[in-house]
Amino acid sequence: MKVSFVTLVATLLAATLVACGGGGGGGGGTTTTPPVTPPTSTDSTKPVLTPNALSPFPKAGTFTITSNEPINGSGIVIVVKKDGVDVVPGLSSFSLDGKSQTWRGVVSLVEGATYTVTASASDFSGNVGTTSLILVVESSAPLAWWPPTATIPMSTKGFTANQIPAAAQTIGDAAWQAAVKDGTIKFFESDQVLTGYSSRKITWAFYSVDGKNNCSIPVYRDDGSAVLFDKTVRNGCNTATVDWAIVPKDSDGGIIRHFPGLGSCFKRSWDTTNSIFFKDVEVPCP
Repeated sequence: MKVSFVTLVATLLAATLVACGGGGGGGGGTTTTPPVTPPTSTDSTKPVLTPNALSPFPKAGTFTITSNEPINGSGIVIVVKKDGVDVVPGLSSFSLDGKSQTWRGVVSLVEGATYTVTASASDFSGNVGTTSLILVVESSAPLAWWPPTATIPMSTKGFTANQIPAAAQTIGDAAWQAAVKDGTIKFFESDQVLTGYSSRKITWAFYSVDGKNNCSIPVYRDDGSAVLFDKTVRNGCNTATVDWAIVPKDSDGGIIRHFPGLGSCFKRSWDTTNSIFFKDVEVPCP
């Protein structure tokens, strides 16, 4: 049997229309794609959240909450409150594996304060896990030798620079600490800060060493640590006699020393023009 080319084309076309749901009456057929139904999860297990934080907690520390399974894109919701009331602002970072989140405060936390932390997270099945922890912030241990025993208020004259022990070689060594604690070294209070270098206030250590009795060395008021890179106790001393010193209240916080042999006063203060040096300038005696 011979099949003409026209008959073959018509047959194939008809078969195609039937397969596509069309044909008849010249009307066009409509194809319908059945909806895809996502598989239904049978996982009903909540994610287990585990906190990891130091105890005591550092003032500028971070802690991490880790899940035992990946969690959804909303991440772990972390809320930190001081004394259970005030919400503490913080920044969080989510791990690449989608299982952990690290939190740190925008500002340092308060020494000795207690903070409560709550965290929650949902996995991809909608199961929600929670956890909580308590942060007790560290307190700075008081130094055994600081603050100093002998202090002289601003605008008050201090007399006699005491001899420190020969064993005291550098600011902060054991012999120096002992001399601070027993009052051998006097400290003139000051409001001076080292502009352009540090915002910490200083105080002036006043003492004598090896017969040189006009040692006036700045140290930081908060912990007694050395300001100068050269921490030797002889740095800044000389042999001229000083019989009294004072830090005027209405000044830049520099220490004025009286040299009786010269009949003059000199002020030692931070050189704000250089921001790296202390300078000695002759001034009228108060």
